Amino acid sequence: MMGIIIPFGIMFILFALDNKVHTVKEIEAAIDAPYIGDIPEIKGDIGLITKNNVENISESFRMLRSNVFFILSKVKGRGKTIFVTSTIGGEGKSFISSNLSAVLALSNKKVLLIGADIRKPKIKEYIKIDLKKGLTHFLMDEDLKVSDIIYHSKELNMDIIDTNLIAPNPSEVLLMSGRFDELMAYGKENYDFIIVDTAPVKVVTDTFLIGHHADLFLYVIRANYLDKRMLELPQKLYEEKRLPNIAMVLNFAEIQKGYGYGYGYGEHLDKKPWWKRVFNKQS
Repeated sequence: MMGIIIPFGIMFILFALDNKVHTVKEIEAAIDAPYIGDIPEIKGDIGLITKNNVENISESFRMLRSNVFFILSKVKGRGKTIFVTSTIGGEGKSFISSNLSAVLALSNKKVLLIGADIRKPKIKEYIKIDLKKGLTHFLMDEDLKVSDIIYHSKELNMDIIDTNLIAPNPSEVLLMSGRFDELMAYGKENYDFIIVDTAPVKVVTDTFLIGHHADLFLYVIRANYLDKRMLELPQKLYEEKRLPNIAMVLNFAEIQKGYGYGYGYGEHLDKKPWWKRVFNKQS
């Protein structure tokens, strides 16, 4: 009896102490916003999927692109804006912004990717670019034109604006100066899609200052990383409509055995701890 009780007692305690978000069902149960897709767990640093083609990752981004097309099909005119955010840092919003932009560019769309997280820029970690002047320079210097800060990637067939200078002034002042409005107006006039990587909403207010420009807000949640209690924040933002047209994306989603993005992905199996697998089977 003790040999049965003790192991299951330990499993119960470990399961009870686990307060991370793991599955789509947990997101859908807590948040009323539509669920638009998931990106499977990544082994190692693959960077851009267009350069390092991993079959299930590539397919998941193509599915995400299709869902984005469907949601934005009702938005009239050119220059559809997609903002990407998360609750806290480290959930993969910059990774999703970069790869979604690259996949959109593959569909013969004119794409502009903007790294608008001017406190902690990450875009250049995924797209290797040599920036002389970036978004912060443009916001501070009224003599600069938008074309002065655009980097064109021939390899990816898209344009990029990132930040290579951390703002010396409070970013709220820079984002409210009106210069960002000029940037978005330029983007809407010259591109099919503008993807904007923004700051986490739990940490700073930057995203709320520029969020009204978005046609669609992709809200990224990383599996096995975000505390379930923090799901109250995106639900509140959705209810109060503080961010327009929110759609949820699960990053680092665990692929269950026998399930994948298409055929032949069985080798990407669920690597949960044994005690989690036992409880999942029971539930």
